[in-house]
Amino acid sequence: MPPKALAGAYLLFASTSGVENSSVESSSYSLLHAGLEPLLSPKEVTAYETIEDVFEKFQIYCHGRWLGVQVLQSPNDLLYIQNVLTEVRPDVVIEAGTYKGGLTVYIASVLEALKGLESEDWDPMVITIDRNDPSQVFDREWFCPVCQECIKAWQTPLWHRRVHFVQGYSDQVDVLMEVEDMLRSKQGTVQSSGRNITVLITLDASHEAEGVLTELLMYSPLVSTDSYIIVQDARLDRLWKKPAVFAATAAFLQFTSDFYWDRTVPIYGSTQHMYLRRVSSSHLGSLQSSWISSSDDGRMERFQRLLESPPYVDSSDMVFLEEVYSLQSPFSGTTDSPVIVLGGECSCCGRK
Repeated sequence: MPPKALAGAYLLFASTSGVENSSVESSSYSLLHAGLEPLLSPKEVTAYETIEDVFEKFQIYCHGRWLGVQVLQSPNDLLYIQNVLTEVRPDVVIEAGTYKGGLTVYIASVLEALKGLESEDWDPMVITIDRNDPSQVFDREWFCPVCQECIKAWQTPLWHRRVHFVQGYSDQVDVLMEVEDMLRSKQGTVQSSGRNITVLITLDASHEAEGVLTELLMYSPLVSTDSYIIVQDARLDRLWKKPAVFAATAAFLQFTSDFYWDRTVPIYGSTQHMYLRRVSSSHLGSLQSSWISSSDDGRMERFQRLLESPPYVDSSDMVFLEEVYSLQSPFSGTTDSPVIVLGGECSCCGRK
């Protein structure tokens, strides 16, 4: 993403942050399947939306279980996520927002099952990020009543085989750098096979518009072509009656042609999430996090300030952002064979 578009996305969010409640409830916020919605009457659309709104409003998702672990997802979206994982076959799934680890275990179990169908050199992993270790929040009732009889995700053998937990805030540069290091290491493990790793991302940490937009800007360059970003809980805009997950994602999509909102994913009609598919790698710039963190002149602090306060980007900030974001793609090679370049040298060819 060119820096002017990056700043433009910030400014667009600033200009839309005062959207009236009525616009949040409009059909433009529909999460229905693209092929189904035109076939429905207004009453049928309302019926679909009401079911999903009730599911969220009354926390029906709290009753979800997968292999004995509590999973806070709709059954439809669990199937959609499985379909996406099966299609993409990612080497790495990056999950922002672990909480108690339910979706983490679900994703890991799908990857484990898929491994049984793949060649021996495919060894998928989940990198999951949260400010709290899941063991610290098992007894918390932040979203749902505590399920004392539920299996603790982080204690399962599956977790130890497939999951790498990173403690910290997903929108912090040092956390992003740690994730980048893991991706470089993973790329090294498959180097002998002559292929490049495939990365898929799911965002379920922040649900405020600023936080979601920040995560999209920071992590989208890591996604492989033909893979996805799953932006979770986009229905919250309707429930909260204010711009939130959906609004931030819509702003992001206006400033890049690398991704499109794939509304064919929810095959059962509706969803809680937005599934963004990457179709190109020619527009997004690569975050030069190593350039920021290695400096001693306050660059990291300034970058964090801009991420935390996007409406206040001024002309001097524009110059700064032009230095932080390179105009070259973080990928090299053909669109179906991306090579990750995360600052410094390319792990495959040494190109800077």
